Amino acid sequence: MKIYLAGQCPYPEAKAYADEKHGRYLYSYAYLKNKKPALLRREWAGQDIMLDSGGFSVRASGGSISVTDYRKFLATMQGAFNHCLNLDTKSVEETLRNQGYLEQLQSIRRPLPVYHYSDWRSREHQGLLQHYIDHGHEFIGIGGVAGVTMSKDIRKKYFDFCFHTVGKEAKLHGLGMTSMVLMMHYPFYSVDSKTWLVSGLYGDYITTKNARYKRTAKKKGSLSHHGIMLSGPEKMKRAVDAFVSLERQLTASWAKRGYIWNS
Repeated sequence: MKIYLAGQCPYPEAKAYADEKHGRYLYSYAYLKNKKPALLRREWAGQDIMLDSGGFSVRASGGSISVTDYRKFLATMQGAFNHCLNLDTKSVEETLRNQGYLEQLQSIRRPLPVYHYSDWRSREHQGLLQHYIDHGHEFIGIGGVAGVTMSKDIRKKYFDFCFHTVGKEAKLHGLGMTSMVLMMHYPFYSVDSKTWLVSGLYGDYITTKNARYKRTAKKKGSLSHHGIMLSGPEKMKRAVDAFVSLERQLTASWAKRGYIWNS
């Protein structure tokens, strides 16, 4: 299982450490579109990069992203990233049009379509996941659970449906899904989240124990705890170490259960 570190790290020291120890990131086009491509290429050299459109975050703030501009960016950055995701919107029809439009760009790997919790909840759109499989998609993103209140039973039904539907026909990427419960119970090919940044930005700290990571909020931590008094960059470094170790352990654990991804 691959764990992509999402978000923009504000500390050069911590980012350099993450580059050396892990080098696997998910970045959003919405936050990169004004950066010089040559600079990004230098920064990404030798790293495993996945690109997201950032459409969800932009829509939440009342903005929008042009699929034409997104495709131009992907074309400009071809060869500098390994995977990219479709520009999904609130409209399923528009999302599917965007998928087709981006797939016309033959110089990049096929963009990952994204299946949402809201799609699963819709009688009309629940079959979209099977639609993606039937159209030859071997790598699919699933998401739409961030910020959504749901019971454990409903959450289980959603993920059971996703993994039962794809079986071993496709690989799944969990968007914003580094929950230990999810990673230990479902054979994701890859996941991402901004959890590694939270430790440095908000004063929390992350530790690992028995192949699990634990995030402790600063307000609940004891001043005597070995991590609470560390600087933001040092806390981020420890978070990187935690996720590097966790990725290795989860990959080995799922391999024993028959899930071995070769690429």
